[in-house]
Amino acid sequence: MKGATILLFVWCLFTLNCEQIIEIDINQANPKITIQSELNPDSLITVNLYESISVLSKESFPVISDASVVIHQHSLDEKSYSLMPLGNGVYQTNVYPKEGVRYSIEVQKRGFPPAFASDLIPEDTAEVNNIELRFLRNGSAEIDFILQDEIGNHYYEFYIETSYRFENSSETETSIDFLTSDDLVFDHFDEAEQFMFTDDVVFDGVKKSLTLKTFFSFPRSRDSNVIVPPGIDVKSTLYVRTLSEKLFRFKETVKLQRDLEDDPFSEPVPINNNVEGGLGIFGGFNTAKYVIFDSSE
Repeated sequence: MKGATILLFVWCLFTLNCEQIIEIDINQANPKITIQSELNPDSLITVNLYESISVLSKESFPVISDASVVIHQHSLDEKSYSLMPLGNGVYQTNVYPKEGVRYSIEVQKRGFPPAFASDLIPEDTAEVNNIELRFLRNGSAEIDFILQDEIGNHYYEFYIETSYRFENSSETETSIDFLTSDDLVFDHFDEAEQFMFTDDVVFDGVKKSLTLKTFFSFPRSRDSNVIVPPGIDVKSTLYVRTLSEKLFRFKETVKLQRDLEDDPFSEPVPINNNVEGGLGIFGGFNTAKYVIFDSSE
């Protein structure tokens, strides 16, 4: 009886007194300038500026207006460009960056620490040959090609853009197709991705055969050829981007964070950024384009 009384007392102790509200004081860090800019020779130099927010905030990133944004071109003919604000946190200049050249950015805004970053726009080292498009009966398609990699560290991004132009219309609709691949050089997740990434660690300086899989929502003939309805022109283009290492690491960690955000057992993924005094990415890339399907031909 005495033992039962002790057990009852212990049970009451744990059930009645184990609840305690603990207030945690989380220091809110001062906001920083967040830079989003991907430079390539095919587009004008454009920079998006945001204000960093707390990790606990559910608000969208506030844009930064009226900042001083200067781009420096580090080459034999060194130049500096002041970017003009276009509104909504967007800044631009009428200059196209050059491949193989290093650029740096300096952003200043009252109330924020200054932010700096630099990166090199890689030369177009992506050479793709022997492209073959195969349509399958289940509505999918496979794109086989050979990537000729040069010696050294290179980082690649692949995606397919399909454009639709309708008869008697001057507008063109475009979409990024979802991709999958059985090639082990790509990261594998359960869902299809719009962009596929890889480095050349396992095929440095050699030819690498790759296959991407996608889906075409058009009917098939008996021999699996696509039947495009009359009055519409369809064109699909394979984009092969050569990324700088900094831009590759940023995209790699952003993708990993998105893939694991719904996993309750995963640890937070820190985003790789190259901005000193702030956050974000200032990176370079170059693009090669290959038309893989054109209904007008």
